[in-house]
Amino acid sequence: TENQMLRRMVIYTAQRPDQERYCKDLWMPILDCKRHQQDKCEDTRRQKQYYPDPILETSSPTWDDLIMAAETFRRHSPCRNCPAIRGTVWLQKQKNPQPLTKEEVEREMRTFQQKHVKGRLRLSTHPNETLSVTAMKALLDLWERAEHFVPDVIVVDYADILSACLDFTRLEFRHQQNRIWQRLRNLSQERHCLVLTATQAKATSYTKELLDLSDYSEDKRKYAHCTAMYGLNQTPEEKRIGMMRINPLLVRDSDYSSDRPVTILQRLQIGRPLLKSFQ
Repeated sequence: TENQMLRRMVIYTAQRPDQERYCKDLWMPILDCKRHQQDKCEDTRRQKQYYPDPILETSSPTWDDLIMAAETFRRHSPCRNCPAIRGTVWLQKQKNPQPLTKEEVEREMRTFQQKHVKGRLRLSTHPNETLSVTAMKALLDLWERAEHFVPDVIVVDYADILSACLDFTRLEFRHQQNRIWQRLRNLSQERHCLVLTATQAKATSYTKELLDLSDYSEDKRKYAHCTAMYGLNQTPEEKRIGMMRINPLLVRDSDYSSDRPVTILQRLQIGRPLLKSFQ
């Protein structure tokens, strides 16, 4: 809904939660180097290490490992001072913030509008089963004529729940899905812009560590209409820490390996889907 989107924008701008439960024990994931943590780095640019022994010997620490290390080695300073960094995560505890008040929400919303919305951003929300690609094109035409607004990026949340256009409503559902993805590709070609959307993976992928091309839902022809598609991978443990792995499933005109994900650090409670990344 529009209120949900505006709420996320306010949290992003303020970098503070709007609920008290997210204000307690807020740990931020910080980019660090494995060689630094394991005391195996001899580079002169290395961050000062106050402890003579490794502070984390495992290359895939759990939430409990990280919390114990952070509380034991409080003076540890993460290092990312050289190109040879071998990325990993460290946790730093933040002072408990106060949840956003109504007055602060209104102020932050004005700040966001002044910084991002005026002339640069449009938000359009619609009830389920009411928005089709045809309706999107009509709205874009209206914005261009009335406000001279021509987008460089169009984000659709999300393709699987778009309504079918009138000319293919009688097709089977999977064929409707194929046509919707075709029309989204057509939209990017006509408008000369980037169109971003998402799709659900099939149920059997929920227990997999890493998505691959076999995890499509409904119709594999979705791949035929994408310039690139990426998988978002996250275990419950990674979600708690604030990590997500993104792997390329399909990238046209580029060499890629779907088994080499990029790890991003995030803290959604304060509206930050991307803090740092490493591979």
